[in-house]
Amino acid sequence: MNELIASIEKSLLPSGCHFSEEQKDVILHNDTMDVVAGPGTGKTTVLTARVKILLEQLKDSGQGICVLTHTNVAVDEIKSSLRKLGIEDIKTPHFIGTIQDFFNTFFAKKAFHLILGDKKMRVLDDDIFRERFNKQFVGYYQFLDVSVPKYLPNPAGKIDKWNFSQEAKSVRVESKVGGQNKQYNNAFNTSMENLFKSGIITNNCCLELSKWYIEQHNEMFRNIISKRFDYLLLDEVQDTSQFQFELIQSLFDKTSVIIQKFGDPYQAIYNIWGGDTELAWEIDDSMEKRISKTSRFGESIVNIVKNVCVKKYDDLESDSKNNSFPPYFIVYDNGDDLINKYCSLIDRLEKGNETFKNSSKSKVIVSAQHKDLENTFGERYQRVVVKDLNYRSDLDLFLYICLKELSRNFDNNFEDRLKEDGFRIKIFKIIKNLRNEDDEKIIDGLSALLDELIDDEELLQNKYTLCNEIKDKLQNNFSKNIQIQTDVSVDNAGKDIRLGTIHSVKGETHKATLLMLNSEFTTGYSDTSLSYSILQLLEKYLSKNYVEVPEDKNDEEKETEKALKLAYVALSRPTHLVCIGIPAQLIERDSDFLSNLQKAGWIEFPTINDTTIVNNLMQF
Repeated sequence: MNELIASIEKSLLPSGCHFSEEQKDVILHNDTMDVVAGPGTGKTTVLTARVKILLEQLKDSGQGICVLTHTNVAVDEIKSSLRKLGIEDIKTPHFIGTIQDFFNTFFAKKAFHLILGDKKMRVLDDDIFRERFNKQFVGYYQFLDVSVPKYLPNPAGKIDKWNFSQEAKSVRVESKVGGQNKQYNNAFNTSMENLFKSGIITNNCCLELSKWYIEQHNEMFRNIISKRFDYLLLDEVQDTSQFQFELIQSLFDKTSVIIQKFGDPYQAIYNIWGGDTELAWEIDDSMEKRISKTSRFGESIVNIVKNVCVKKYDDLESDSKNNSFPPYFIVYDNGDDLINKYCSLIDRLEKGNETFKNSSKSKVIVSAQHKDLENTFGERYQRVVVKDLNYRSDLDLFLYICLKELSRNFDNNFEDRLKEDGFRIKIFKIIKNLRNEDDEKIIDGLSALLDELIDDEELLQNKYTLCNEIKDKLQNNFSKNIQIQTDVSVDNAGKDIRLGTIHSVKGETHKATLLMLNSEFTTGYSDTSLSYSILQLLEKYLSKNYVEVPEDKNDEEKETEKALKLAYVALSRPTHLVCIGIPAQLIERDSDFLSNLQKAGWIEFPTINDTTIVNNLMQF
């Protein structure tokens, strides 16, 4: 076993580095466990090493391992690390994929075809599904020849119960739109049912289908799962919803399958805007293992991260070779002012630190919400449309955008055909023209593509309008994809600074990260709803005056919990430099907050008497 560990270290770790005792304890543990791994502690590397160990242990046994995570990016990262260990392909009985893919592949598709026969199942992103839903909803009222309600319902999260019927070949939903008249409810339910019958569903509907199918054959499926898999490894488990957990628990019998969970409970931010800050992952203290030494950043950043944690993270410590700078704060007037000061600070620090200067990692400014970035930077900030940036190739990106736009206009399923070799050649020619910015050839290529895909002239009557729409979205998103891959700034001023939400940078590592304290957290949507600034919510924690958020929370404490989770993710991204940006209009120069920040070790930049910096700023 020592030889195997040494071989894994040689393949996965930097030269001369070894797994810590905490990491080895997890890698070699063969029983159920909850692994709490902080930012930069090597969680994915440890999980990959664990997979390698299990593959060796289960070789020729007929038993498999199931590895589930949340994004395709995470799946690709695990598979890429396994390739470094000489594992090129994961074959049956093993499975590595997203939770959604697992349930879609093995349960949802089969359930769908049991109900609707050979009808083609089309899983749409929530935003595209909502567009199709709106057409159905408005059409209902137009059929009745009555006025359409001013506000259309968002179907996401509005279904109380799904009722599937194999015998009747149908679906019926019970909605929780609430407070509406009977007509409104009927329009909602009928729209959902019509979309389902036409084969158009969402990922959440796939989970509901899976649940329905599993419940009918629960004992059989549990037996199959226990015979196939010895181990279930759940990655990024803090992002698993309660519904997903219930489905997993219904399949994987913990008495026969060893379940090992990996995650950081303090980075659970995906559900906070929906009002749900509670963690579905219930950590078992008796089975908990912690990896607390981070190699991402030094003690100066550790001390900040510890103090913006929902529960004070006392055992987090640095094992990093990076000599992180003290934390800085910048008081700014507007977006230009913030970028200028941030760039000047980075420039100054790079002159005295070669490692920092030579780092290829991004320099990033983040805020809690898109609107905060839009309000500060205007047109400089453009929301990245490509969902989660889970793309590894130009082809993947093209297919995503093209299929998304076709879904808006046609009911046909084009995915399988576009993946055929003949179409691939045509697509690569279009991609080449995208790179060359040849608009005319792009349109010609897209037009020819649609002619082959769609043989109905009536459907193609607005072909060139559609081609132009697809072309514009392709050009826009290809440009953004290049920017992100090469760390070219989304900021148009040429200062090589990326702008993004905290959600968009989760999982990333930067050389420098600045968190803008310009967000307002609101408890509701009425005129009487309370609002709290993120600056107000984080003041105590950034000043190292830690107060634990109680279990029984009032409104302010609930918003504080959200702010802490977001700050924890944001401020744990950088290797060297962590900053906060404070809008000048929200703070007085003699504020106790600024004074307390300085007492806690934060350095203001620039200082009023720093003539060098002031002169540098004047150059922008």
